[in-house]
Amino acid sequence: MYYKSVRERKNKPIRVRVSGGLGNQLFMYIAGFALSCHLEVALETYRKSNDKAKDLHPGDLSEFRISLLSDSKDIEIKSEKISAKLQRKLSRNFWLSNKFCLRLLNHFESADIGFDYRLFDLSPGVNIRGYFQTYKFFDYCLEYVDKDQIIALKNPSSGFKSYMDSFESRRTCAIHVRRGDYLLHQESIGLKGVLYYNRAIKKVLNSRNVDRFAVFSDDSEAAHKLLGPLLPLDTLWPHNFESLSDSENLMLMSKADSLVIANSSFSLMAGLLADEKSLVLRPSTWFVGQDEPLDLFRPSWIEVESD
Repeated sequence: MYYKSVRERKNKPIRVRVSGGLGNQLFMYIAGFALSCHLEVALETYRKSNDKAKDLHPGDLSEFRISLLSDSKDIEIKSEKISAKLQRKLSRNFWLSNKFCLRLLNHFESADIGFDYRLFDLSPGVNIRGYFQTYKFFDYCLEYVDKDQIIALKNPSSGFKSYMDSFESRRTCAIHVRRGDYLLHQESIGLKGVLYYNRAIKKVLNSRNVDRFAVFSDDSEAAHKLLGPLLPLDTLWPHNFESLSDSENLMLMSKADSLVIANSSFSLMAGLLADEKSLVLRPSTWFVGQDEPLDLFRPSWIEVESD
């Protein structure tokens, strides 16, 4: 019966429900994109209107050239009728219950934050959930399509275009400082401090000529307090980019000649979108109180000791 249902779903699209901040949403979407390429079926992406993370992380995928399902009640997915807590327990923790979720609910949820090889064992018509923070799914997509066909802005603003011209004419080092809700999770996620950024800036200056620094952050005051003593007077600060959307800030970061990322999916995604010739520096540890995700960074990125 199960194999018959798989055959019946042969040409059905896969669906991925995205949630969390913009970076996490993009990683979820890209994992779905990779699976859709692998199975040669369509991808349907959506975000529920009652996503609790919307107030904390208002950015979404609507500014990208991504086909999104309308967020309506007629999106019927059996797995969503079961509480999210029970759903995660069933699909993550037990091999037998994971089979149950796939057979009856047609649902797969990854237990891993990074790469999960089991994704490519799934069949058409499946609904997937997970964080999927890894370069591997992104690079798998590149075997099928160009980067701009995966992620590109729909209607970039004039302000974004102006900064883009500036980044192309001057060798810019972009630095991302993540604060916001991370302040509430310092024991499990951790904050990258002045020692990490000081080491990273020195590595950049030893490797590249830098015409200008640009700092991106969800907390402008904290970023300036942290990096102000380390950077020159002509540095661009988060308030300079206030007119840009979260999506434009992410895409602009990816256009820098060199990029210092934080332990954040937002700047991690910017690093993946960066040009092959760009210099990307990343912290030696991602979390403080959790296991390190699998295959998070590209091997070519420069590791910088975290404080």
